[in-house]
Amino acid sequence: MTVKTLAPMLCLLALAACASGGGGDDAASAKRFEQVRRIPTVDVSSRLYTQALERKTAGDCAGAIPGFYELAQRGDGYELAQYHLADCLLRDAEPSLHSTAYLDAVVWMRRAAEAGSPEAQAALALIYLEGPEGLRDPAEAAFWYELARANPAAKRPGARPLDRDKRRRLEAALDPDLRAAARARVKSWRKTVWSAPRPAASPARETNREGLGPMREIGGEDHAHPPGGREPPGISGEWRSFPRSSPKTGR
Repeated sequence: MTVKTLAPMLCLLALAACASGGGGDDAASAKRFEQVRRIPTVDVSSRLYTQALERKTAGDCAGAIPGFYELAQRGDGYELAQYHLADCLLRDAEPSLHSTAYLDAVVWMRRAAEAGSPEAQAALALIYLEGPEGLRDPAEAAFWYELARANPAAKRPGARPLDRDKRRRLEAALDPDLRAAARARVKSWRKTVWSAPRPAASPARETNREGLGPMREIGGEDHAHPPGGREPPGISGEWRSFPRSSPKTGR
C-alpha cells in the first residue's frame, strides 16, 4: 500500500480521535468524516492505468494508447504500461524495419523487458524469433524466453507472459544449445530501468494535485502525448543500439 492510499486512512483516524475527545460538536464531526470519506483512495496513476487497460481489453487500443503512453513515460515502476503500449502499437504496425510505428513498439517492448516485465520479455522473444529480417536473432529470442520463464514476476496473480500457442512456437524453434547458452546469460542479467529525458518546463502544461505532470481522464481532449501516441522522432533508431548476441545479426 502506498503513502497515497495510507494518507486518507491516517486522516480518518486523526479526525476520529479529535471527534471522540471532549464531546465536540457532533454536526461538525460528522461533516469532517464525510469529507474524509470522499477522499479518493486510488491515486490518479492507478485510475489512468485501469481505464487504459479496460479499453485495451475491449479491443480499443487506439483509445488505450494515450493513457499507456502517459504512464510509460514515467519509467521506473511503469513497465507494465510500457508493455501494454508496445503491444497496442504492434497490433496496427506493419512488421518492417522501415515502419516507424513498428520500431517504436519494439523499443517500448525492450524498455519494459529490461525493466523486468515477464510479459514484455516473452513478447520480445517472439519478436526476435519471428520479426522482420534484420531483427531476427535466435540467440536473443532464446535469452528473452528463458529470462521470462525464470522471472519470479511471471508467477504473480494475473500474469500471462505467453499463451500456449506462442510458447509452442518458441519451444519448437529454439534448439537446446541456444537455450542452454541463454540460461547461462540469465544468471548474470540485471534489470535496467529507462528514464525519460526531462522536458523543458512549459507554463502551458498543467500539473495535477499529486505533482505527476499533465494528466487527463481517458476520453478527454488532452492526453499529453504526441499525435497517435507516437514517440518523438529518433526513437526508431534506438533499437540499433540494443546489445545483440548473434554474430550473424550483431552490429
